Amino acid sequence: MFDTQTADLIRSAPPLEGLDLDSLPKQLTRAYSTIVSLRMRLREAQTAETLDPDLANTIRELERLALTQEAFVALGPNRANRAAAAFVAAAAHHLCFSAEVLLGRTATPSSLGGEAIGPEIAATLMFLIAARAADAAQMSRSIRVANDGSVEDLLRQSVIDLARGQLERIVGREWEIGTELTFDEGLATRLLWADLLRGVRALAMRLLGVLDESPLSNVDPAALFSTVRDISVQPVGFEGTAQALSVFPGPHHLASLLFSATDVLGEAGVVNIQSPPSVPTESWREFVQKLAQRRPYSGPTTVKRSMSAI
Repeated sequence: MFDTQTADLIRSAPPLEGLDLDSLPKQLTRAYSTIVSLRMRLREAQTAETLDPDLANTIRELERLALTQEAFVALGPNRANRAAAAFVAAAAHHLCFSAEVLLGRTATPSSLGGEAIGPEIAATLMFLIAARAADAAQMSRSIRVANDGSVEDLLRQSVIDLARGQLERIVGREWEIGTELTFDEGLATRLLWADLLRGVRALAMRLLGVLDESPLSNVDPAALFSTVRDISVQPVGFEGTAQALSVFPGPHHLASLLFSATDVLGEAGVVNIQSPPSVPTESWREFVQKLAQRRPYSGPTTVKRSMSAI
């Protein structure tokens, strides 16, 4: 299932007790085979109730692997094996999601709640963190939107667009948080989502090389994601003695993943490639800006093939 380079990446993931990294590529391949076998049996008119009970064990193992490796990514954005952890977590989430689809458990919009975010959203971003843009674009097809105009749904769609490199859709989409506000925990969560949406829009503008007079032009997306991550976990004191934590795990986790993805996408962004000595700076900038509208994350090889357009 995995080529040599990808298998080596998987083996370099953070170690876990009871997890054999050397055999991890084969373990993921076996899980994939189990799910493919399930799909074939369903096509032969078997029902979910008659499926091999080993499938439940496979899903549990994949969920444990996905969540633990995902925690390494979210809690250690600067760790050396971040890309490996992100890829393993994303691949495991993808396999879990494939199994859930076959069992008919994915009818509602992808979760964006104060307590957690949907694994398909997390997996899409982790493929980006692992510098696997094609896998991220494929995974984004699993994110389900509600088409209700809510800030949560706009954020879902923006993650999809970010993964697919459709950055102009993010920048051009109109949205507002609404005028009738009820000051409760739900509003606090929506405001955090709104800040993350602003951050994704600012990131898209930077990856497109957009410089205009809008307020978002001066927004540092990484700093905004970091701020949301920090304020999602705030200490609350009681009369100077006792202390508790006000925690919004969903926004905190999404902010952590977006923060990690920002530097990876910045390095991959064609607008950040320096102009060759023989090309005027202004002509180069116009060229990479046009290229970013179609392939914002393309590497230098693609850029070289397109330079005849200058």
